Amino acid sequence: ISFWEKKNLWVGKLLMPDGKRKTKYAKTQKEIKDWLLKERGKLSEGIYVPENRMTVESFLHRYLEDYGKRSLRVTTFEGYSSVIQRHINPEIGKLRLSQLRADHLNLLYSKKLDAGLSNRSVEMIHGILRRALNKAVKWGLLPKNPTDMASPPSVKFKIPSTWTSNELRSFLDSLKNDRWAAIYYLACTGMRKGEILGLPLKAVDIEKV
Repeated sequence: ISFWEKKNLWVGKLLMPDGKRKTKYAKTQKEIKDWLLKERGKLSEGIYVPENRMTVESFLHRYLEDYGKRSLRVTTFEGYSSVIQRHINPEIGKLRLSQLRADHLNLLYSKKLDAGLSNRSVEMIHGILRRALNKAVKWGLLPKNPTDMASPPSVKFKIPSTWTSNELRSFLDSLKNDRWAAIYYLACTGMRKGEILGLPLKAVDIEKV
């Protein structure tokens, strides 16, 4: 800590892990001491965010290349890439990662809703950003995740209506002479389309279906 007489300011300097010095100017010595205590506390806890010009777009590219390709399923990776390229980068990609705030995200969500995207689609954008920015925090690129303070649209899940046992029995009875009856019977057990269509005919006992 030193006093700069010419400017009538107190000066605090702190050596960062990357070798650079971080400098703070204030009118009182106490403000400088409080700042130094806070910054040293961050360093002792391993919270160090380097000053850089990394943009949201360049970070998301790094996230997909360094993490996504080896940790996400192929279809998930492709879905993330598509959402990032179509909806995220055009809106906030040029912002510096270190300057990204919750209000930037809320504006993004509002624009997408106004453009006709459903609440579920916008919530998906939020989810991708949340998971990606969690990595930014873990990698030391952000002190905290701005999505934690953002307000994505709520998604209401409707409980699908189902047939009663009598309705189901009536439906299946009407298919007894249909050549695809076995497929419908299997579908009513809860099997997925891929599971049903992947079955060879020899694996199905038509008489017991």
